[in-house]
Order: sequence, then structure tokens, then C-alpha cells
Amino acid sequence: TGRAALEASGADIVLLDLALPDLDGFSVCRELRSRSDVPIIMVTAKGEEVDRVVGLELGADDYIVKPFGFRELLARIRAVTRRTSERPATRSPLRGPAEAGSASPSSWSTIAPASSTIAATSSRAAHRARSASFSHAAPAASGSRKRSADTPVRARLRAESPASLDITELVPGFQPETLLEITLSHQPELLEGLAWGKPRPAHPEGAVGLHVADLLEQIDARREPRASRARLRLIALVHDSFKYRVLNWLPHTGENHHAMRARRFMERFTADERILTTIELHDRPYHVWKRLKRTGTHDEPRFEHMLARIPDHELFLTFVEIDGASEAKNQEPIRWFRDQLRKRDLVD
Repeated sequence: TGRAALEASGADIVLLDLALPDLDGFSVCRELRSRSDVPIIMVTAKGEEVDRVVGLELGADDYIVKPFGFRELLARIRAVTRRTSERPATRSPLRGPAEAGSASPSSWSTIAPASSTIAATSSRAAHRARSASFSHAAPAASGSRKRSADTPVRARLRAESPASLDITELVPGFQPETLLEITLSHQPELLEGLAWGKPRPAHPEGAVGLHVADLLEQIDARREPRASRARLRLIALVHDSFKYRVLNWLPHTGENHHAMRARRFMERFTADERILTTIELHDRPYHVWKRLKRTGTHDEPRFEHMLARIPDHELFLTFVEIDGASEAKNQEPIRWFRDQLRKRDLVD
């Protein structure tokens, strides 16, 4: 198991599968690499490019996809041990009370493949109890913003790399349900964005990760079909998580809008326009309504162009409803947008 591997000692090389009965292989790789320079080769049936990239970025020295020949495995082990023996050690080797012997098969720490299960550890009550502890804002790049009081996560963000944070610290109750969710949960840019934020009028919960936790609970309550649920969860994880990347001295439009930055991030992991377009445009209906209320009119051609870009109006409306369900948010824009879609027979 993953936990047994983390507790083991005396390994000269680790052969690591991604599918483990208690932890995902990415988490084990990250933890091993944080405390040891032991060579790690990921040995797995997951051969997508994104899996390879994430594994290598988390610290694996090589990545081999099943099925493979034993001679190829031995050649890769020799190559990895040759490369790693030439680099200076920056962390302690993975050793226990007894020093390991030579790099023979009997001394390799091998993590065998198994079905993956990840236990949920938080409840709604725990989420509410912990909310105050995680509300904080990242400091502005210019240093001109007043710093808010430190919190445990904020302090760690300043002291450590975002990659050292665990997503369950930032999104209470989160349990990865797909490989893509596991992959996203190890992206430092996303973790930093989930940690960003402080209580404000439309988001009294504070940090983005707490807002995401609320959305995931709402998605659970709606009992959406499996495919729709999977897309909604991905959108919820990413949609607001790049506000910290917005350059405040430039207009918050185009590529500098937080939703477009979120889309660009997500394009690295999926080509599904239902997900990408919903992330990019999720705030647009509110802004159209806001202009309508202020001026009495809106740019109809532009609005129609926006609707034409949306490949799944039901999914888009569902997320807009979920994202706007907070008591702190005005419900009138959602009702107006829903009526506009119904008038055009785009939703039921």
C-alpha cells in the first residue's frame, strides 16, 4: 500500500504504481520526493501525456507504461540509478535504522498495482468549523496592499512552495473522483489560487477553496447525471482559482480576466469545450444583466454571440445557478438569464 511504502526504509529505488488501495501514486511520489532523493520510476497502465507530465513534475525520475518487457525495465533502472548517482544529494536518502545494501532486486521498494480508493475525511460541519481558519488573501505583487492577518495556510504559502499544500486543506471535504481531479489536485498554480481570497460581499466565505467546497456540496445535492456531475466538479475546482493571477494595473478583460486565465490553465488538461467555455464565460451573464440594469439596454448581438459559443446551455445554466446560489448573491441576474434561455428554447 501507499502508506506502507512511505513507512518503509532501506530502499535504493522505488517502482511506483499510480493505482494504490489507500493513496494515489501521485501523492506518494510527492511525499517521497519531499524527504528523499531515492530514485522513483512510475510503473503504470496510465499512459496519457498529462499523467506522464504530472508524474515527472512531481519528482519521478522516469515513467514506464504497461505492458513492457523486463529487459526494458532493467535498462531504465540502470539508466536512472546511473543518472541519480551522479547528482549531488539535496535530501536524505530513504533509509531506516539499517542501511540498505546494493541495488539488487531484493532491496527495491516496489509498490504493486491495486485498485485506488481515497477516503473522504470531512463533513459539512467540519467545513463550517474550519472556514475561519482558511480565509486569507495573497499579498499583491506590488506590495501596496495591506496584508491581512496570517492563517496557517497563508503562513505556509509564504514559507513553502504551493506544491507542499494538500488540496483537502484548501477545499474541506474534497475527495478526488477521477484521474483528472487527482491530476489537478497536484498543480501548484491551482493550489495557490484555492488558497487566495478574503471575505468580501459576494464571497463571505473568504478563500476560493471554501467557495469551491460550497459548490461541490451543491453539486452533490442536485444528483446530476454522472457525466454532467464530472464536468460540473471540474468547472467548480478551476473557475475562480486564478483571480490571484490577474494584473490589477491592467483592465480585467480578455486574457487578463480571471476566467480566461482559468480557461488557459484548463486547456492543458482537456479539450472539452463544454468545460472550457463554461469556465471562461461563467461571469458573463451577470455583467450583461448589470449593464441592462444600469443603462436599460444591452448589446444584443454580443449577447447572441455569447450564447452561440456555449455548446451545452443546460450545463452552463446549471453551473451559473450553482455559482450564484449563495445568499450573499443577487438572484435576479440568474432568473433573468434563465428566462432569456427559455425564450430562445435553449433550455427546458
